[in-house]
Amino acid sequence: MDKLRKELGKRRGLLLEHIRTARKVLKHPVDGSLEVNEYRENRFKYLIHEVIDGKRIRRYLNRANLDTAKRIAARDYAKMIKEEAEMELSLIEKYLESYDVDKYELIYSRMKAGRRALVEPLFVTREEFVQRWIAEDNGMNNTYPIESDLWSEKGEEMRSKSEKMIADKLFSLGIPYKYEYALVLDGKTLFPDFTVLNPETRKVFIWEHLGTVDDAEYMERTVEKLRKYERNGYIPGVNLILTYETKDMPLSTTLLNAMVEKILND
Repeated sequence: MDKLRKELGKRRGLLLEHIRTARKVLKHPVDGSLEVNEYRENRFKYLIHEVIDGKRIRRYLNRANLDTAKRIAARDYAKMIKEEAEMELSLIEKYLESYDVDKYELIYSRMKAGRRALVEPLFVTREEFVQRWIAEDNGMNNTYPIESDLWSEKGEEMRSKSEKMIADKLFSLGIPYKYEYALVLDGKTLFPDFTVLNPETRKVFIWEHLGTVDDAEYMERTVEKLRKYERNGYIPGVNLILTYETKDMPLSTTLLNAMVEKILND
């Protein structure tokens, strides 16, 4: 499900909850309408307008029977909430009926081949975009030796069990990624552990797994790298994903799942 449809679904659920809450209030009807007059600053007089024996009556409510004023005010408030929520809900449902995230991309692919040859596509389908992204190759590979004999489900040699966990999780969910894809920052080539694509939003993340945060020398180098990322617009929690472990505390499955969820929902 794409991000917009998901967000609209959340909004729809919230509106339905507002409507249910308002209906609970409206299940207990109260007659009459309320008039509120301010006679001093933050001091009010409450009058009720009602029909008794066919006659319209306007009477003052003293402090002893303000409960009636509260019930009428609550009724009117609930009614306004219900009407506004129902109106917005109707608009969302009408939009969702006609919403198709792929319709603009599909216009090009559905054209006859001869006509497609004459135009440059303004949009590409999600699948085509993913394939192009995967096929991109900047010709730079990390030549540092791998000595683990670990292989991902995708068929790549991995440096650690945790990196294999991350790669296999992404692969199982169909999330496109590149392992140790070169990134040039400040004139220096870095190799983030993973470069990951959200295929729905087409947003790209880099993912660094900090494998030995209990090693002071390792962390000093890592902090220097993270600062370089930040100087170049890679911000943790925005487009930079960080996971970590120590010798005694391996990568948490809970943390791994949370990071993948972040990618899918951003």
